[in-house]
Amino acid sequence: MRDWSEERAKERDDNYKHIINDVIELFPQEKKSKENYQILIPGCAVNRLGYELVKLGYDVEGNDYLILNGVISDYIFNKSKKYENYIYPFIYSFSNFWNEDDVFKKFCFPDVDIDLKNNDNYHFHHMQFHIAINTLKH
Repeated sequence: MRDWSEERAKERDDNYKHIINDVIELFPQEKKSKENYQILIPGCAVNRLGYELVKLGYDVEGNDYLILNGVISDYIFNKSKKYENYIYPFIYSFSNFWNEDDVFKKFCFPDVDIDLKNNDNYHFHHMQFHIAINTLKH
């Protein structure tokens, strides 16, 4: 959920901006209509990177082997509003904090208004892990 919070914005931007800039450089928008680029993000988790690329107009498919990530992504993309939800991710950990307030830090999410309901550029699939393992054995 931190991927969708303001508290992680700097960390997220530091990591994602390089990927996004490479996508823009390798697959410029002016050629997009001619070649119809499709971007696959394997292991997308709750897929903030996919959302950022869809906002730029790219056709994105995210997949992950954890069904929980799919449920969370569906909730964020289709049912939640800006700052409507919050979690306390450190509530059960009492070590490695400077003070008690850090343990009770609240993260609100999502930090943007999301409207992908009428957008055909985003697709999410979850892949069951045991199917992937069985496929790799053969």
